[in-house]
Amino acid sequence: MSKSKGLEKVRDLLETLSIRRHPFLEKCAETKVLAMTDFDLAIHEYRSLANQAIFNKQFQQQIQGMKIVSIDEIQGYLEQESFGDNLLTALKSLKQEYVRSILQPAVRTYLSRNSGEPSDIESLYEYALNIDGLIEIVEFLARIR
Repeated sequence: MSKSKGLEKVRDLLETLSIRRHPFLEKCAETKVLAMTDFDLAIHEYRSLANQAIFNKQFQQQIQGMKIVSIDEIQGYLEQESFGDNLLTALKSLKQEYVRSILQPAVRTYLSRNSGEPSDIESLYEYALNIDGLIEIVEFLARIR
């Protein structure tokens, strides 16, 4: 693939990812606002968001076969209502592993193929953003606690 063709694919990919609405991130922002008035309800909402983001069937299928210890750790911290540094570390570890093992290879494959649409990896990127949203909430909860 020529250099200009590769740059065009990168541009198309970034454009597709940046113009899309992110309802999950909007829910994350709402949860942070909620935490200012009702911390317990915000914790409940956080659990719901975590279930949507990382404990749903599609995400679990993506990471199937990978040895991601942080998923079990995250689930344990949520069950224990432990929203401190350990949960934050586990979420960051999950994001790092997800990006390294799933998202980066998908982007490389997309860029090296002569065909394919940016939407091919859009959902993968969306999951990485969702994990970021969960990380931001935990950091926010730690600051206001």
